[in-house]
Amino acid sequence: MKKWNWTSLALLLIVSMGAISCMSTAEHARRDEIRRIANLEEVLKNELAEQIRSEDAQVYRYEGMLVVSLNEKFLFDGESATLKESFTDRLLKVANILKQAPEKVIRVVGHTAVWDSQTWASSWDLGAQRAVNVVRFLQEKGGLDPQKLVASTLGQYQPIATNTSEPGRQKNRRVKIILMDRNIFDVRYLQEMAI
Repeated sequence: MKKWNWTSLALLLIVSMGAISCMSTAEHARRDEIRRIANLEEVLKNELAEQIRSEDAQVYRYEGMLVVSLNEKFLFDGESATLKESFTDRLLKVANILKQAPEKVIRVVGHTAVWDSQTWASSWDLGAQRAVNVVRFLQEKGGLDPQKLVASTLGQYQPIATNTSEPGRQKNRRVKIILMDRNIFDVRYLQEMAI
């Protein structure tokens, strides 16, 4: 059994305190990040308060991500993928809020409902074009870094309500703007690619 002398014990104590200090610093950084995202969430909720009250928008945190879900009726007409002028001022304000987290990735996801369209080949096409148009707006008008923007679609395949009624289909037609860490995006991307 090794005998400890005072020098060894003092050195062990210093190393232990350094490790505790590093953990404490990392914990402080994590808590600061949580507070910052919570603040962004509140600012977005205030900006979209009218749409949230009418249940046409949601702002929430999920597994380290900040999600803004917007009903299509504010962004698009019918089967159109062209952004409505009437909502672009509000979307520009959302973009300015998102600029407060320049290190994050912003993933825009287009969702649709089951329908029989004469305009679009599939719900994939409509959802993808809507996501692309929102991304282009965020980049071109909102000034967000295009290297941090991702457009994707889930088409009609992740409904939040029934597709058997028009009110349910209306809820399913939405665009999500998701603020996420680069490492979360990379891991989720690899999982989606089955890598």
